[in-house]
Amino acid sequence: MQVTDGLIILGCSECSVGKGWIKLYDRKTMALLHTVQGDADNFSTGSSMAITREIPGITPLWYTTQNGNTLKLNTLFASYSSDAMTWGFDDRVDQFTAQGNSANDKLILNAIGETLYVKVNSAT
Repeated sequence: MQVTDGLIILGCSECSVGKGWIKLYDRKTMALLHTVQGDADNFSTGSSMAITREIPGITPLWYTTQNGNTLKLNTLFASYSSDAMTWGFDDRVDQFTAQGNSANDKLILNAIGETLYVKVNSAT
């Protein structure tokens, strides 16, 4: 789970038969705003998530997916328009890929300020 000034972000990498999902809720109203759903090419969606420093009105959420041994880093930009009082979402997939040794390998994310650290965690 990740919490920002305006969002509560939940991820379940084992849900939806292992495809996973990420759900973004409005922190004030608890209304579901957006869902990132895993698919045939992207399993374990949301197994690792991190938020780098927010730009006013924009929340950059980094998250991982996987397809077999291929580990993927993706970004979802959540933007809030105070004039229209609405959220917008821009999902950028496959920004970085790495080959693991097995389907049990994972990308581990850690954000400190503006910096995102990515580590391949080998299960073997």
